[in-house]
Amino acid sequence: MNNQENHFEINHIDEKGKKSMKLRVLIGLALLVGVLPCLIFGSWFWVAFCLLAGGFASIEIVKVTKKQYPWWVYAFTLISVIGIIIWPIIYTNVMNFINLGAGETWQFVLESSLTKNGILLQVAHIALILFLLFWMGVGTNWFDYRDLTHFFTMIVLVGLGFQSWVFLRFNPYVALESDPSITFGNYQKWWQSCELLFFVLLVTCLNDVFAYFTGVLFGKHHMNEKISPKKTWEGFFGGWILSSACAFVFGFVCSLCNSPLIPGILDLDRWYWILILAILLPIIGDLGDLSFSLCKRNYDTKDYSHVLGPHGGVLDRVDSILFTALGTSVVIMIADIVNAYLISHA
Repeated sequence: MNNQENHFEINHIDEKGKKSMKLRVLIGLALLVGVLPCLIFGSWFWVAFCLLAGGFASIEIVKVTKKQYPWWVYAFTLISVIGIIIWPIIYTNVMNFINLGAGETWQFVLESSLTKNGILLQVAHIALILFLLFWMGVGTNWFDYRDLTHFFTMIVLVGLGFQSWVFLRFNPYVALESDPSITFGNYQKWWQSCELLFFVLLVTCLNDVFAYFTGVLFGKHHMNEKISPKKTWEGFFGGWILSSACAFVFGFVCSLCNSPLIPGILDLDRWYWILILAILLPIIGDLGDLSFSLCKRNYDTKDYSHVLGPHGGVLDRVDSILFTALGTSVVIMIADIVNAYLISHA
């Protein structure tokens, strides 16, 4: 066997590669500084951030096709994505108003609007979007089936993804506020309630960072050059193992310090749910990254836009996080059901 073939060495990084890595790190830190205050303060600060990111993402959904559409296609995409993000807030408050009893006063609710029914699959809302897209397909000569499937998939995926961001920020807040065993104060309001979303962001971002640097330094075997030519199996496993370990340590230490991600669901007594999330999320994040890359390759483009410089567009940065947020939300709902079953049959 050729010893040279089995020799393990670090890849050489040229000056261009070093400059790119440095610029990516600096822009990443700048984005982090902008996101953290909104994440910690929560409430409308976080909703506004999600709506702003969703707005940029809506424009990129249209522009990635490289086709010229009327202005109202941009408006339709923007309204559809924003509508999905805030639909539970609108739905909950409207239903609360309709169901007011005699002598009761209506009050607007924000945090609890996304926790009554979990992440709502707005069947009527999504069906309306689908009907309008089919109407555009059969009523015009410039909107074909490829456009229809692209817009429907991306609108629903991006809308529900950002809705999950809001859900993950508000769900622990309501759980902490309603738990009689916890003294709800500033710590719970500003930090503990955002630990879950920080956990998701941490594991997703660390997976990208570790996979990037592991791939650059040690990558030899490409995963799928047609979809993502720079991704390697070395980078995949490096990102998966290292980010899973860091995420689990973070979640477990939070629970160990009596500050669980979600009391009764992701806490010290149910540490296995933290482990499940830590193992699953890097894989789900990679699926999201490759899925959005598949869309870009379909339209023969490298980035959704250049609004973030070398990081590309908004969708280039949030692709993995949209998937991991959705995945986390699903796991939380499953964990809640399983925990309730186990308690009732104990």
